Amino acid sequence: MDAREIQVPEDVVDARVDRLLAAELQISRRYAVRLIKRGLVQIEGALVQKGTLLRPGERLAIAAFRHPDEGPEANSLALPLLAASDSFLAFDKPAGMPSLPLDFEENTTAVNAALAQYPDLALVGDRKLEAGLVHRLDTQTSGVLVFARNDAALGRARDALAAGRAHKEYRARVEGTLRPQRIELALSESGKQVRTDRSGRISITEVLAVIPDGDTSLVDVLLVSGLRHQIRVVLAHLGNPIVGDALYGNAGSERRHWLHASRFEFEEFKADAPPPPELAISDERAP
Repeated sequence: MDAREIQVPEDVVDARVDRLLAAELQISRRYAVRLIKRGLVQIEGALVQKGTLLRPGERLAIAAFRHPDEGPEANSLALPLLAASDSFLAFDKPAGMPSLPLDFEENTTAVNAALAQYPDLALVGDRKLEAGLVHRLDTQTSGVLVFARNDAALGRARDALAAGRAHKEYRARVEGTLRPQRIELALSESGKQVRTDRSGRISITEVLAVIPDGDTSLVDVLLVSGLRHQIRVVLAHLGNPIVGDALYGNAGSERRHWLHASRFEFEEFKADAPPPPELAISDERAP
């Protein structure tokens, strides 16, 4: 949306600026607050705060911004395609790339990169920032990221994930060693972290295989349920935090936590992402 100016109506007294912006620009209050925090809104040349109260006749100047109706912006970042069908697409997301943007100005995420290759994803689903995204990966988690190509496929996949019917397999490098096992653990969100909580939602995680490698082990994990940070929290709870996980373990000198989404299967669709060298067993490593 181009830059514009809004004059506060004469019948508006002590209205919050974020409320007026939301109504006048036809955006959510949350997005109005983000515009304010980015310094895009001024009154008489002075930046406003979200709680600023307006007086009749004042003029708001709003700098140019990307309106939600325009959808996320495509970018040219590399996002290798792993698999494609009429219903789904799978890409190999690198560590360090967020899965989706927090607002429509952000353009360095996997959603933005997928839109550059498949613009029609912008029409999928009612959450414009997600563009058909079936599931999310943490920014520092690499591997298979799946998008639905139509609304029906998106609904089926999300229902399957919620019911534990989709196969999501991960590879991690953890501290110490452990045994293959099935873990049911109640979890709840607590700010930026997720913690164990007997009154929380039950998570189900299966450690499929363990390969000791010095002071650490490579583990293959099946994510039966799909709660935020589930694998990271469960492995830390077992006393085997993921190497490089600053939130639930010890980052040390690592720049990322060593977790990789290696496989996704649903219906007839399947995608595999080879693990990076740090997460590959000896016969998987390049010669």
